Order: sequence, then C-alpha cells, then structure tokens
Amino acid sequence: MLHKLSITAEAEFDLSESLGLPQLDKRTLKAEVEEYIIGMNKAGRIPWWGYFRADYLDEDSGKLLKLFIYNGGRLGLMQFWDLAGVCLASEWSEEAEEKGLIRLWLRSKITDLIKGDWVVEQQARAAADMKNGGRERQATITGLSKEQRDEIERGDN
Repeated sequence: MLHKLSITAEAEFDLSESLGLPQLDKRTLKAEVEEYIIGMNKAGRIPWWGYFRADYLDEDSGKLLKLFIYNGGRLGLMQFWDLAGVCLASEWSEEAEEKGLIRLWLRSKITDLIKGDWVVEQQARAAADMKNGGRERQATITGLSKEQRDEIERGDN
C-alpha cells in the first residue's frame, strides 16, 4: 500500500501565515509524514475513522507542530491523506478537541479563490459537490474533449 499526503490550502495557510513558516520544506514534511503513516499502518495504529493527529518537529525553526490528518480516499493500492491543519503543539488541548473547537477550525475553508484559476475552482467545486455520506468521492471524466468535460461540469449537456 502506498500512502500519499496532500497539504491542503488551509494547512499551507496555517504554515505560512499563522505560524510564520513559509520556508518550511514541504517535501521533507510530506516524506516524513508519509513514512510515519506507513509505520503506524503496519503497527495497526491508524484509527478506523480516518482522522488522527501527529507531532512534527520543524528542525529549522525548532517549533513542535501538531498536524491534523484526514483520510483522503483510496485509489487502487494508493491511500491518500489530507493534512487539514497545523498548529503549535502547545496550542492544542484535549479540552478544545472534546468541545469541537478543533473540528470547527479544521472544517473552515479558505474562500478567497484565485479568480480565473480553473484548477483551484475545480478543486473547490469537487470538494463541495462530491460529498457522499460525509466521505468525499473522487471521480474523473475520461475519454472526452476538454470542451465536452466543461459542458458536463457546467451542466450544459
């Protein structure tokens, strides 16, 4: 099983704007978290509900971070994970988790999209439209021209 981590726009915002870590090496972060997930999965320690937290030490800044990771779906032998949010480990508390404050924060989305960037707009549409029983489905349209796919996505068919 291959495990792939995706850093969401919200987590990137947390890293660069909230925590002031725009220089954080995201490739290293992804590689280390994917390795951590593989180890946790082999040990049978990934929760069945697909949400967990992990601590991550950014060696450049010396900051201990709390990572919030959700199951992002599965495709064949690939398991996708979404890094939904990041905060300083010292700012997280069990009490805030139990009161639902963490969940509320993690469910908030960045709404100021880059206008005209069809990739960002499509990802936002897919996230909003493809919810199914609380789990996101991943779907693609293949075998059609770009114009035909655009018509289907706009509902012009």
